[in-house]
Amino acid sequence: MNKHDATPRSPEARFADIVATLRARYAPTTVPPCRVCGGELSIASVGGGEPTRWACSEYEDDPDVHGQLRRKPDRSMADAHYGDSRWVDYRQGGDSDVIELLDLLAAGAVPLAAAERSSKATDGAARIAAERQRQIAAEGYTPDHDDLYTNDELLQAATTYIGTARSPDDSGMQKRASTAGVWPWHARFFKPQNRARDLERAGGLIAAELDRMKRAEKARR
Repeated sequence: MNKHDATPRSPEARFADIVATLRARYAPTTVPPCRVCGGELSIASVGGGEPTRWACSEYEDDPDVHGQLRRKPDRSMADAHYGDSRWVDYRQGGDSDVIELLDLLAAGAVPLAAAERSSKATDGAARIAAERQRQIAAEGYTPDHDDLYTNDELLQAATTYIGTARSPDDSGMQKRASTAGVWPWHARFFKPQNRARDLERAGGLIAAELDRMKRAEKARR
């Protein structure tokens, strides 16, 4: 965006610009043909932190001697043909990992923070989205893990946290005692904190259950 342009741009538009820039920067290099003869260019110099330089070599495979090179007809070392054919790759070959990540982002396979996904996201929605991502990244509660719980365990866990959020003044011990027999998993996985955090955890679990239901429905089709 022009720095003198005062019109604000949405996060989605800025994100699209960044993705396009990264694609152009890291896409695999396509080496052009020689501009003089149309032949294939060879690497002339590479490494040392410098751009990779290509040129049309004056040598070719010797058809009479396997593994040997011979000088092409009408060519000499570092001739004008060589100089005119030079091409410089300033991007140094691209990066397939970056391109793969961009493809995953475009496909929606890599979740973004709620604030980046939509400028209209409320603070509460963003906090729940962040908690859901924490559950996946820090706790290991991935979609494959969640798919194991087909008897409302995720919903039951969310309900448990909503219950403790309604009693914010209770101690952790009191909260654990009040949820005995309700929490669907081992007690060591129940981690009530305060009203806000318990609601965030509940929201993350509800989101997980909604996603699980969607995957199950898709699998039945």
